Amino acid sequence: MGTRDQIENLQKRIRKRSGLSDEPPEDESVPTISEDDAETLLEFSRQLDLLSSKYTDYRHLKLLRHCVIMAEHVGGLADALESRDAAEEIVVWINRERGVPEYSEETNQDYRVALRIFGKRVLKMADDEVPESIAWVPTGTSNAYDPSPSRSDMLDWEEAKKMAVEGTTNQRDKASSRLPTNLDREERRCTTSGWAK
Repeated sequence: MGTRDQIENLQKRIRKRSGLSDEPPEDESVPTISEDDAETLLEFSRQLDLLSSKYTDYRHLKLLRHCVIMAEHVGGLADALESRDAAEEIVVWINRERGVPEYSEETNQDYRVALRIFGKRVLKMADDEVPESIAWVPTGTSNAYDPSPSRSDMLDWEEAKKMAVEGTTNQRDKASSRLPTNLDREERRCTTSGWAK
């Protein structure tokens, strides 16, 4: 499924879970979205389409997905455009639910950035403006954050070669697993020609 299809599926999800669609939600136990939030989410998506030279479909999808999840789990996105209290509730949820070990610090940051872009685009503000109710939301990472990976989380040479031989189901892993075989081939070529000494 292409990125544009995923955006359209998110738009359908917004309509279904808010009652803006004649179709009922796929499951009664799924989170709902308020009608106000749904309307502002759809306007947000429309604004991102209008600014397609600034926001690729992939970026559009990521921003919209984050905002839909916030609307489903917290709500109050439409209110956050004018109310700092509503924005604070959303940021508290981000920090509690997306600031845990299961999520990276970058994920927490992505949600906060999405909230600010949501406000800016729904209210049709200039690039350097942000709604007052959201302007205080930080977009960086914590001072204690160290982005360097842990050695224990890194793929070692033998594991990479094994993936190249045995294969994998994840597309990203498939692409990276080609690297060891290409490097092995290049290393053999350099060694036999006398380059590697």
